[in-house]
Amino acid sequence: MAEATGQEAKRSMEEIMEDYALRKAPDFIRSTPAAQFGMFGIPMCMYYLAVGSLSVAFAGLWLGILATLIAYGVFIIFASVFGYVSWKGGYSFDMIARFSWGQTGSFLPSLLAMYLLMSFWALETHWMSVAFQKVWPLGNIWWFYLMLFPLFIVVPIFGHRALAYWNYIAVPLGIFATIYVLYYFYGVQDFTAAKTISMSAKGIIPGGFGAALDWSLAAVGLWAVTAGNFGRFVKSKGWAIGIGPFQGFFSHIVFPIAGIFLVWPMIAALTPKIGAEAAGQTAFLPSIPFAIAMGWVGVLIVITYQLNIQYINAYLPSVNLANFFSVIAKWEPGRKWWVVLVNIFGLLLLAVGIIEWITHWAWTASLTLGTACVISLADIFYRWSKKIPTEYEVIPTTMRLWNPMAFLVFAICVVVGLLDKLWWNLVPSPSIIAYPLAFVLYWIISARGEGKYQKDIGE
Repeated sequence: MAEATGQEAKRSMEEIMEDYALRKAPDFIRSTPAAQFGMFGIPMCMYYLAVGSLSVAFAGLWLGILATLIAYGVFIIFASVFGYVSWKGGYSFDMIARFSWGQTGSFLPSLLAMYLLMSFWALETHWMSVAFQKVWPLGNIWWFYLMLFPLFIVVPIFGHRALAYWNYIAVPLGIFATIYVLYYFYGVQDFTAAKTISMSAKGIIPGGFGAALDWSLAAVGLWAVTAGNFGRFVKSKGWAIGIGPFQGFFSHIVFPIAGIFLVWPMIAALTPKIGAEAAGQTAFLPSIPFAIAMGWVGVLIVITYQLNIQYINAYLPSVNLANFFSVIAKWEPGRKWWVVLVNIFGLLLLAVGIIEWITHWAWTASLTLGTACVISLADIFYRWSKKIPTEYEVIPTTMRLWNPMAFLVFAICVVVGLLDKLWWNLVPSPSIIAYPLAFVLYWIISARGEGKYQKDIGE
């Protein structure tokens, strides 16, 4: 009896650490609060504060806000559709991608998602380290990168519920800290909202509306990945579809607006000393106001509630890698090992200088992963229109290995986006032309082929 109990405990622990990366999540694991809180650390991260502050620094207040509102619209479509499909079938984003890209072909969306998530890991690590460096000037920022590194491994190993448990504490703490810092600048320091609105009316760093839109759209594709993973852990259909408007409201309205008002007092103080453009560059560093307003306490709070996004940035790519190596090399050593590897990859991105080419990273990231997600989206809608299932069992022996249509459309749309960005300049952001083109092209080719690649082998 004791031996049987021990085997059951071992089996349960393996299940927790694997977190159904490559198979359907059972109904008993579903919990709407755990799923929503697991995701809710994302809107509160430094990136979404910087979506507001940096977009406005690029394009000015109203165009910056327009950029994040456009991203909100795309966000709702991605997160609601992938959240619903994940909830309905119980699969992760990567397993859903097997339907649209083929079993082996799904390596590409997994690879793109992994790269973008590791990039955010690098950015968030940098933002936390900058806050530390503000109150504890050790010199080289790499001391802080390396000190934080072990913290980013422990929790994600234990899956999405461990993220939720952390966020039950971190989310209220982060909200409190954000409100306090706003009170510090606009209450204690007597900086005014009117001054922020006036100073931010025009862009102060190069880039304009296109850069603001690229920056706002950079993470939208990741919400297809996020909702496509967490949707299977939500209990009800309504909450699965509601991931888009609910999480998007905080990601593209509440926290970007907070980011504008957090950063502009700092920009105002620096402008007389170093000039408007140099001061505007600090819009990329929304962690510093917390250190200014709260000192060491602010830094520790930033670390505490920024760990929630770092856990997501390590958890989700571990699922991506589980699928990638499963379909490419038939190698499945366990998701926990991929958690360690993605953290190492994040350090490598910092070593090669991702911070220095952030604007180029933003538009290429939104173009590539976003286009891949639109292709999967078009495939889902085409299946629905022809009553071809999107939630049946994944059976490797009958599922097609490749969907050449998906790769053809991806290549065409990315090339068109690159040409527009580098030479044509027809639209502010290459994603604006690539996303609708990908959807329409994929639909037309699917219709011409009578849904051949939406069906299993032999159908």
